[in-house]
Amino acid sequence: MKLKTSIVDIIKADGKNLKILLDVSDFHPAGGGQPGDSGTIFADTFQGQIIDTIKDQRGKLHLTRVKNGTPVQGLEVEIEVDGQRHQLLTKMHSAQHLISRVLENNHNGMFTTKANIDENESTIYFKYDGDFNWDMIFTTEDRVNAVINENRKVTSSLLSPEEAREMEGLTAKWDRLPENDTIQVINVEDFDITACSGTHVHSTGEIPNLIIINFKGSSPDWEIKFCLLREEFQTSHSRIIRQFSKNIDCPPEKLERTYIKLQQDNKRQRKIIEKLRHLIEIPWEITEIGQSYMYFAVLPGFTKDLVMSAAKKQLINNPEAIVFILMPSEDTLPTGFLLLQGEKTNVDLKKLIQVSELKAHGGGDGKMLSGITGCNSINTWKGTLLKYI
Repeated sequence: MKLKTSIVDIIKADGKNLKILLDVSDFHPAGGGQPGDSGTIFADTFQGQIIDTIKDQRGKLHLTRVKNGTPVQGLEVEIEVDGQRHQLLTKMHSAQHLISRVLENNHNGMFTTKANIDENESTIYFKYDGDFNWDMIFTTEDRVNAVINENRKVTSSLLSPEEAREMEGLTAKWDRLPENDTIQVINVEDFDITACSGTHVHSTGEIPNLIIINFKGSSPDWEIKFCLLREEFQTSHSRIIRQFSKNIDCPPEKLERTYIKLQQDNKRQRKIIEKLRHLIEIPWEITEIGQSYMYFAVLPGFTKDLVMSAAKKQLINNPEAIVFILMPSEDTLPTGFLLLQGEKTNVDLKKLIQVSELKAHGGGDGKMLSGITGCNSINTWKGTLLKYI
């Protein structure tokens, strides 16, 4: 809905970005982790996009990006809130209150420190000395969605600080609340009473069923992310899981157990490789270069981890040498390479692999480079190395 008003003051911010103070405004300012309203501002001689609304001692400041014309003090304008975004932020903020209340009720000592409300995906930050797990998340989801479906009444009231402090069961961050201003209290019927400056629904039934996407952190600092697109999120993820389950021939209910087993197998394999790699002897092809040598090897299917010890050992015995290993893959993966030089050799290896015919991409320090190459010919590599050196 459009609202007629006038410009009281203009504060220059940066280029075409202004802060505009209006006579009256129905835009809600940022607060409680919720961004300020956005929308449009326009007149015959001026059009702008309001990208945020904040509040300070002067009142509501509308952060405006000028599109056309020039705003001036006293200009009569019309403003219009982006209603769709406002409603999304409102539903998200009310959902955040429900999640925080369930978690704080169910887990002793847990409390919300802040929230970042967004129209697509929101984040809640907690302090908690225990550990988060998926069982906690799923239980919270179920309880919150039950409260949503119960369509509980949500009311808002403005109280003085004295009245707010006397209210039984009120959750508030008193150090962040104004001392001499009214306090907005949001009451979810028989469920939660919290001091909050954001916008909220009139009943929990207005909130779509939510899903907690993820959590991370470590004691005592945790955060969770959630969205209100439960069905869409579940549909997209179920398709990914079904495809993956089919590709690896593993039922969805066994995916986690299979993954854990693969992690354990991988750990055991790494320990075996760690023991074996010191025993590897590489069949070098040796080329003399002046007072030293260049050592070449082609090792299909090998990896850098497997051959690194043998390559370094060769350079310890021959500090003036250069070592090159080409490691063609046994499938369609790119070919790996390893290029090292001894302590008494000083070649610009990074410049070397920039030669176009080697089709190489890699990195490292001055003594060792590794990466991938589109050139599988050891003769091309050998010729380029010898010519360069």
